[in-house]
Amino acid sequence: MVQSTLTRPRAEALVNGFVRSVYNWMAFALALTGFVAYYVAHTPSIARLIFGNPIIFFVLIFAELGLVFAISGMVNRLSASTATSLFVIYAALMASLSPSYFLHIPARLLPAPFLSVPEHLSGAASTGGQPKRT
Repeated sequence: MVQSTLTRPRAEALVNGFVRSVYNWMAFALALTGFVAYYVAHTPSIARLIFGNPIIFFVLIFAELGLVFAISGMVNRLSASTATSLFVIYAALMASLSPSYFLHIPARLLPAPFLSVPEHLSGAASTGGQPKRT
């Protein structure tokens, strides 16, 4: 009985650490997506390259889809650094295809989701994503 009471706090600490890392990665990915989408939307040559050439546009879409299948199919065999690199590439690809947010939504409204959501995710990560028990 003593062993089960000692392992519960350790299990909670492990779960909290895992949830914290998930929230940190979500905040990072959303911030990266916002930055890349903003950059693509405000760099006319890149926007023209992606959206003016249907071949490049569809290559990027299929590359993104291919990454989804590759990551999900090899998730148990990937090293942490490889999985991290693929995740960052996926977030950047996703962002390069979504700058229309910055082109069609008024500029004064855009910082709210791209800045407040990562801030909230980081806040959740700092508490381990777990509410305090009473």
